[in-house]
Amino acid sequence: MKYPLPENTRISLDGFCDQLEKSIGSQFVSGVLYGKLARNINKTPDMSVNFMVILEEISTANLDEVGGALRKSKVQIELLTLSEEDLRSSTDVFPIKFLDIKRTHVIYRGKDVLSELEISKENLRLRCEQEIKNLMLRLRLNYVSRKQNSKSIASLLSRIYLTLIRNLGVLVELKCGDVLTTNSDIIEGVGKLGIDIAVLQDVEKLRQDNFSHDLEDRKRLLEKVMQCVRDAAAMADKL
Repeated sequence: MKYPLPENTRISLDGFCDQLEKSIGSQFVSGVLYGKLARNINKTPDMSVNFMVILEEISTANLDEVGGALRKSKVQIELLTLSEEDLRSSTDVFPIKFLDIKRTHVIYRGKDVLSELEISKENLRLRCEQEIKNLMLRLRLNYVSRKQNSKSIASLLSRIYLTLIRNLGVLVELKCGDVLTTNSDIIEGVGKLGIDIAVLQDVEKLRQDNFSHDLEDRKRLLEKVMQCVRDAAAMADKL
């Protein structure tokens, strides 16, 4: 393991993988840890585990064994189950997700099936543009579909924030060549795109309940975020 895990998480993942190795043998190709635990971010003993199981063949028999092992786990495992071919053929439709996993994953058991995964820049650009424009539409829909107050605006901005940051990181990489993985690095890097990083810093403060509770202040912040999203969408479109 690259990073130590909470003990109950380690014991549960060991048991999960041990059972798969025992029940399906070589059909269990790899167990991959990704997400916050792989990044060593904000670890807590009760947090859910992002885990990928790579199988030689996807069959009901193999899936039955995976399901049986999963139900015995003492921690919540958010599971992705794929074959190696599924993995290779999915990078065009989920390029951002698999690029992130490729860069931050930890092989928990079996062989490394991710380090050599190929992800094209054009697929990244297209998906980045799609996700940013989807955020743009979601912001507007959520704002007009309900009566807004200070709390609802904070909730809306918090819900979209991590997706926005992730896509801004991709945009910086595509435009400037910088590979950024942490939120703070991405926020700093976004300045190279001409986007006001103070807006993102204010959303960080809001998420920590360290930003004004005044409705008009939060509306102004929402407007700035909307502008940031529009600017990012325009940049992705022109790459």
